[in-house]
Amino acid sequence: MTDWSVLLTKVSFSFFVGFCLGYVFRIFMKIILILCGLVFLLLFGLEYADLVNVNWPNIEQYYDAFFVWLKPHASAFQEFIKGNLPSAGLATAGFLLGFGLKRK
Repeated sequence: MTDWSVLLTKVSFSFFVGFCLGYVFRIFMKIILILCGLVFLLLFGLEYADLVNVNWPNIEQYYDAFFVWLKPHASAFQEFIKGNLPSAGLATAGFLLGFGLKRK
């Protein structure tokens, strides 16, 4: 029974942590998306009023460079998840449940 208790503790903990992360990530994404939308609306409005000149090609270059940087890091994270698959599967299930949880 002690062998099973270690496994169940690890599985339950990974699900709980995934659930908490999903819930917090959902709140964080809402705040970030609202802030980014407001910043872009402000930039569009200031550029339309000819108060600011936004260099969009330069912003696009930084955007592309970010995804070039992200690709090797994402593959390293994927390898980490594959190494811890049983816990990662339940953590992912908890994350998705926490992310999709509706508040009343």
